[in-house]
Amino acid sequence: MEELEKALEGNSKHDKLLDFCSDYNEIYLYGANKTGGAIAKFLTCKGLCVKGFLENEEYKEKEYLDIPVYNYSDAEINAKSSGIVVCIIREDGEENEIKSICEKLSRVGYKSNVYVQDIYKKISILQNTIQPDAPDGYKGYFKDCTELNEIGMETGTDKANFHHNYLRKYEHFLSKFKNTEFTLLELGVFKGASLEMWSRYFPKARIVGADYDKNCLQYSDDRKEVILADLSDTEEIKKLCDLQPTVIIDDASHIWSHQIKALFTLYEALPHGGVYIIEDIETSFWKGSGYEDSAIRPYDICEQIAAYVTSGGAQKPTGAVSDKVEKIASQTEMVVSLCGSCILIKN
Repeated sequence: MEELEKALEGNSKHDKLLDFCSDYNEIYLYGANKTGGAIAKFLTCKGLCVKGFLENEEYKEKEYLDIPVYNYSDAEINAKSSGIVVCIIREDGEENEIKSICEKLSRVGYKSNVYVQDIYKKISILQNTIQPDAPDGYKGYFKDCTELNEIGMETGTDKANFHHNYLRKYEHFLSKFKNTEFTLLELGVFKGASLEMWSRYFPKARIVGADYDKNCLQYSDDRKEVILADLSDTEEIKKLCDLQPTVIIDDASHIWSHQIKALFTLYEALPHGGVYIIEDIETSFWKGSGYEDSAIRPYDICEQIAAYVTSGGAQKPTGAVSDKVEKIASQTEMVVSLCGSCILIKN
């Protein structure tokens, strides 16, 4: 897979960020927001220690993404051993906010150890597609697919209609497996809500979650398994093929190279009729957000697969990994794009 690793290189902004962070034992991120969260995941997957988030006095939450949040003026930070990355969401020209933050940090003794992450585009928040005039908030094509979403609401997964609104669509494609024995593999466990949902909806299935965080082991029980795996490491992803999953959901870091490596490595493990879901693939459009660590976007890969499938193989993939894309495309009979997610169905 060396050629894949080489093809996924090419983001100078992240190289600069990593160069800065490598000079410090631990990193604090100013900004407990989506951008800060993305950068936290990126740095953690690169083996760097994210000690906490910094925020203003008005920020009341003590944690964000299970990482401590500190008042920037009260935090005891060693300026020689700890670096601070300013993770501010901004549009072009909004330099005053950056300047204000840097001045505040300078007043409490942090200047030479501060790096301003090069963020230029405000991250768009996925808008819920719920229609408020419908009895349950939705009356579209998937209105009869309610069971999985109801379970998702009960378990608190963000896949449910209060956030991403994925589950009605997923049920449409996954209900055929409901009372069968098969293995479902979910990449990314977080707080275990979706693993619990899958275990309730698929009573006969083997439910497996994979995550690099040891804290996720607590979500294992007699219906759910959690496997420790670094999903930035191709060799560790390969080991998951031994599970012989029929359904794979990638809800892990959403970092571009991770999504691509997982797809290229695990798709071969699916049986005929297997389903592969890449969640939160809208991060492919969030340039400078912290997810963008390669020269290739996951969405572009899915788009090339769709073009190949739609054209009956006439439209060939192009680019550095075209052979790998074509191999997957030749094994795919349907590509479905929905708000924030992409579903591939193997032929």
